[in-house]
Amino acid sequence: MKKPLMIIPLLLITSVAMGSIGSLIGLIAPDEGLAGLFGNLVMMGVLFLGMVPVNAVGQWSLAFWVLPSTGPLAILKGLMFHGPYNTWSHWLGLCIYAAVAMALSAYVIKRPQ
Repeated sequence: MKKPLMIIPLLLITSVAMGSIGSLIGLIAPDEGLAGLFGNLVMMGVLFLGMVPVNAVGQWSLAFWVLPSTGPLAILKGLMFHGPYNTWSHWLGLCIYAAVAMALSAYVIKRPQ
């Protein structure tokens, strides 16, 4: 598969992961105002901390790999700058993150009140 075409599944999986986190926040929050506030705080933190170069942080770098935006940005960096983009650990981690967030959202929707 050509490198530019790899951006499409990357964007789709990343969108599913981030959207699932947003829906989970919206379902857990007690009202709409707090859902918007919590959603903005969490998403901005995830997105901005995902852009920090992992090598520059040192010991804290393991904590940044838990974020759902760090792996896709590493893959995108490899795609754009002709580096190793085919790191299946990043792809697998992102898919697992999306599946877990979707499963939690489905559980919160179906839970008894």
